[in-house]
Order: sequence, then C-alpha cells, then structure tokens
Amino acid sequence: MNEELILRERPLSTALTSSSSSMAAVQARAEKRRSVVNELLETESNYVEDLRICIELFLHPLREAHLLEEAQVKSLFVNVESLLPVNARLLDVPPCIHSSTFSLLHSPPLALSLDLSVSVIS
Repeated sequence: MNEELILRERPLSTALTSSSSSMAAVQARAEKRRSVVNELLETESNYVEDLRICIELFLHPLREAHLLEEAQVKSLFVNVESLLPVNARLLDVPPCIHSSTFSLLHSPPLALSLDLSVSVIS
C-alpha cells in the first residue's frame, strides 16, 4: 500500500525507472538461479558418467579377472553400483520441472544438453 502511494506521488519517469530497476533485479536473481541449477545438473551428469566409467572400466574387469578378492573389490568400490542408479534418477526429473522453477517473468526454458541415456549396470 505504501509503495503504491509512493509510486503515485512520484513523477512518471521516476516511477518507471524504479519499476524497471526492480524488474532488472528480479530478472538478475532468476538468471542466477537458472545458472546454479544448470551447473548442478551438469555436475550431476558428469558424476553419473564418471560412475559408469568406473564400473565398466575398473570394477567389472577386476571382478572378471579375479585379481582381487571380492572383499577387496567391495572395499575399493564401496556402494558405486548402488550410487549409479540413484544419481541417474536425479537427472530424470522432467525438464518442465527445471524450467517451472524459473517461470517468473516468463524466462526461457533451460537449455540443457545433458546425456540422460545412462545405462544402469548390474
């Protein structure tokens, strides 16, 4: 209510400048959030790929070659096989949920180029 009165009392040019600077601040915060979410998704995607590589190139060959006892393999690769599907599911959140986080001011949807075709290795 007070803000409304202040805007009415100010000259039109002052009210417009105040309004556009508020809009710019809101847009800047929305862009910052978008950037943070994009970075989190990219980091998670890289982590999932690293887990997959670790399992395919190290864990499975070590098991198949019987170079180490199973207890040693388990201690080297603690929970790696259970981490992969959990973290891959984090990337399966529909893109509309990511972009709805930023529906403020009709911001454009996130431009993500993540490879979501992660295969779960058993």
